[in-house]
Amino acid sequence: MPIFYDIASINVTCYGSYIERCMYSWREFGREAEFVVASYLRSKGWSIVFSACSRGPADIVARKDESIWCIQVKASMKSPHIRSEEIRKLKKYAASIEGIPVFAAVQPWESNGERNCTSLGSYMIFLYSMDDWKSLLL
Repeated sequence: MPIFYDIASINVTCYGSYIERCMYSWREFGREAEFVVASYLRSKGWSIVFSACSRGPADIVARKDESIWCIQVKASMKSPHIRSEEIRKLKKYAASIEGIPVFAAVQPWESNGERNCTSLGSYMIFLYSMDDWKSLLL
């Protein structure tokens, strides 16, 4: 079972499009994407727990009321993707804690008329239930 740490007392802030201001690694971009998703969910009343060092099948476990989301976050400049092995592991983990497996795709903001996403700072966030691949909008 993965080790998680709680960020309830940490104030997460998105500082705009950090990608445009400097070069940094894909790992850093991915970690920033996790904080963007966590910030958005916290703004909607969800409690957030991160996987330590982004290890384990879920990057984030989010809870609100009776709902538990096990979230794998992927970031890309274009179209984020997730490997079938990651999907299998996330679904298995989510089932073990009676949660819903969720894929969160994060991309830099583009004004392209997308309706199935939300935005935070300079990022678009797409949330999908991995049970039926339907868009999840909060």
